Amino acid sequence: MKQLFTQSVQLLNAHLGWVLFVGICNTQLLSGEIASNLSLLGIIVSFIMGIIIYGRIIAQIQGRDALPAFKIFKENWFNYIIVTMLLGLPLFLYAQLSKLFPIPVEFSIFGKEAIRALINTLAIYVLPLVFIKRLHLLAILAGIVFLIQNFKKSIPIIFMIVCMFFIYAAMWFWLMQQTQSDISLFSLLPVMALVNISVSYLTFLIFTAASLVLVAMPLTKSKPRL
Repeated sequence: MKQLFTQSVQLLNAHLGWVLFVGICNTQLLSGEIASNLSLLGIIVSFIMGIIIYGRIIAQIQGRDALPAFKIFKENWFNYIIVTMLLGLPLFLYAQLSKLFPIPVEFSIFGKEAIRALINTLAIYVLPLVFIKRLHLLAILAGIVFLIQNFKKSIPIIFMIVCMFFIYAAMWFWLMQQTQSDISLFSLLPVMALVNISVSYLTFLIFTAASLVLVAMPLTKSKPRL
C-alpha cells in the first residue's frame, strides 16, 4: 500500500501545476450570469486538461514519450466523454428521482455522495483502460471485472475514494449551513477552491494508482487498439 501510494504521488507531482489548475477551474461560482458563464468555461477547460493530464500520466507510467497535447485530446476525447456520461447516468437519475420524491436535503446530499463514491469504486480501473486500451463501453465491463479479480490490490485506492466521499459530503453540509446565514456567497469561494483542489488531486492520484496496477498486469501488456 505504501509503495503504491508513494509511487503514485511521485508520478502525479510531475503534473502538479496542471492538477491544481484543474481543481481551480472546477470551483463553481454560486450565482449570477457572469458566474454561470465562468463556471461553464471552467468545466470545459478542466474537461480538456483532464484528458491531456490522464494521457501524459499513462505515457509516463508506460515509459514512453507523451504525445502532443492536441493529439492526446484528439485520440481520447470521444471514448472519455462516452464513459464519463455513462458513469454519470446513475447520479443524473438520482437527481431526477429526488425531484419527484422530495426528501430532506441532508439525506439527498448523503445519497448523492454515496452513489458517487460507489460509482468511483466500481470505475477505479475504467478510466485508465480508456486511455491504455482506447476503449469506451468495453472499458466499463473490463474495469469492473478487473476490480473484482484484484479487489485486495485495490483496497488502498478504495481508501482514497472513501476520503473523497467524506471531503465532498463535509463540504456540501458546511455549504448548506453557510448559505442559510447572511454570509456572502462570494466569501465561500476560497474554501470551495481548496476543497476542489484537494478532490482534484485525489481524483488524479486514484487514476495514477489504478494505472500503475493495470500496467503491471498481463491484461494491459498488449499494444493499445487504435
